[in-house]
Amino acid sequence: MVPGVLVEVLAEPTANTEETTLLIDYEKATNNNGIAYFNLNEVYKTGQTGVVIVKVGAQSNNLYDETAVELNEGMTTT
Repeated sequence: MVPGVLVEVLAEPTANTEETTLLIDYEKATNNNGIAYFNLNEVYKTGQTGVVIVKVGAQSNNLYDETAVELNEGMTTT
């Protein structure tokens, strides 16, 4: 775990146009324990099977990596 890493969480819409608003577009630096917390409660609708698949990117100095993560109800991802 590395503190001070810039973490970005975003959902890319299937119809990627300028008029399409991203519902999820968050950016935060990791804390002293190397963890960045994001609360996506406003995205979740009661009764929904899954929440969303997001792209998570992390950047530290000149290093960058990204991956796709599926988020589900009540899930904590590290």
